[in-house]
Amino acid sequence: MLASKDPNLHYTFLACLLAIDVKLWAGVDEAIPAQLQENEVHRIMSFLDGSDMTIRRMTIQLLHRVEPAILEAWFTQFIESAPSPTSTTLATCEVYASRALEVSTVLDAENGEAFASRLKVVLQAVQVPHKDESGRDSPARGRVHGEGSGGSVGAVLESVVEPVLDRLRGSTDEFRKTFVEKTLQDLQESFTGVEAPVPTATVICAAVACEYSQLVTLPPITMAEGLANCLLTSPVGVQEALLVALTRAVAMFGDESSPTAVVTRVEKLVKQSRKHMRHRCDQFLRLVKDKAMLRTVVQNAKSQTVRHLLMFDQVSTKALPSI
Repeated sequence: MLASKDPNLHYTFLACLLAIDVKLWAGVDEAIPAQLQENEVHRIMSFLDGSDMTIRRMTIQLLHRVEPAILEAWFTQFIESAPSPTSTTLATCEVYASRALEVSTVLDAENGEAFASRLKVVLQAVQVPHKDESGRDSPARGRVHGEGSGGSVGAVLESVVEPVLDRLRGSTDEFRKTFVEKTLQDLQESFTGVEAPVPTATVICAAVACEYSQLVTLPPITMAEGLANCLLTSPVGVQEALLVALTRAVAMFGDESSPTAVVTRVEKLVKQSRKHMRHRCDQFLRLVKDKAMLRTVVQNAKSQTVRHLLMFDQVSTKALPSI
């Protein structure tokens, strides 16, 4: 069955092994010898590089049951072989990152902090190629740019963002809490104005700040300043997500707290942006001046996701005076 090229036979073989206690065939019990030959083990390992997602995920589950260290070693080797941004495409990066994420999801199934740390490793290793305004690939990362400013445009790996957010939504509060705290801590420490943020990581930070900020012990002002530090070095689409997340974070400020540093960053963004982003910045700045309306926007949104906060924000701020 393993020698066959038929994926249905591979599926059947893996399903049978998953149904049997690993002690009976994997050689993990000294009293029971391994039932697979070396070439058969290599064949199973090769499924990790296959195009069939179901077969890959079954293989990951199987190897994890036998010995998690096998997957750890594979993950390390996989990350070390990540393609150079000068010789790859966005599509290749999407595939590469999503496959690393499949293994991460199993290795760190119960540990949100470890999952966040491994996700950071993946996003730093998979360097997404950029496009300059002529459409040519550019390996440059993290240049300060705005809409049409001439800088390189960073891409967001959608194959990473949605699975990560889905993973969190299906997790326990403890997993979410440790993941979000680690993610926002990394944002504060590493992705500031000194080192430009990885766009995919920044989008995830914005999303979790919106959805799970109530779970973390990080002060809202610290969270908001970390997000604001990414504004000037992020692509336009990411800037918009950050502004929505900042709306959520600033709404959590106590009456004695002032978002002065955040406002300063947004005002700088206004100066380097075009019409759409200037409008979004104007909305945010008006909301910050009207805390009652700000809290109404956050509380009355259909959900605390970036999408629903953005939709309600756009409707609600139409009634506010211009600044």
